Amino acid sequence: QKELEDLKNEGDAKVEETLRVKQAELENLRRESESSIETLSANFKSTEQILNQRHTEEVKEQSSRIMQLEEEQKIAKLEYETRIEEVKQKIEVRKLSKSEFETLYSVFKGKAINADVSCKITLDMNDPKDRELIKSLYKLRLPTINRIMINHINVDDEDVKQFLSHSIPDQLGCLLFNYETTHHLDLAN
Repeated sequence: QKELEDLKNEGDAKVEETLRVKQAELENLRRESESSIETLSANFKSTEQILNQRHTEEVKEQSSRIMQLEEEQKIAKLEYETRIEEVKQKIEVRKLSKSEFETLYSVFKGKAINADVSCKITLDMNDPKDRELIKSLYKLRLPTINRIMINHINVDDEDVKQFLSHSIPDQLGCLLFNYETTHHLDLAN
């Protein structure tokens, strides 16, 4: 019985020793697992930060590129508008002969004139016929006449600006407008 008891005690000791070893191994595995999880979590966070940083940098680069393209588009538009304006300016201003102007005047005003050096014309910008006459004279210079009087000019009247820029004859005795109205003076200048 003593032998049996010793064998039992010896078996219990071996089981306890095996249990302790297995518990220690289990504890080591748990610690290693936690360490691996922490390492994986840290790696994931690091990778996530790197990806977020790359994404942020890509977004910044794309935003910068968009702004650069918008600026290039503005410059291209300005260049286009400048070229259009240059083309408009290159359109030659042709001087009308006396008879050509008399014919145009007669068509628009419904009355004949003698467009010589003593000729005096009056243009009323409230009269649609007069407005159409000056529009038809775009890039056409009038023959030498004595006087042009322009009435009822509106602020920033493009038709009058074009007429004054291109159609006034090389020799003109007098240009009349309402000199008391500031915008008329600006247009004349």
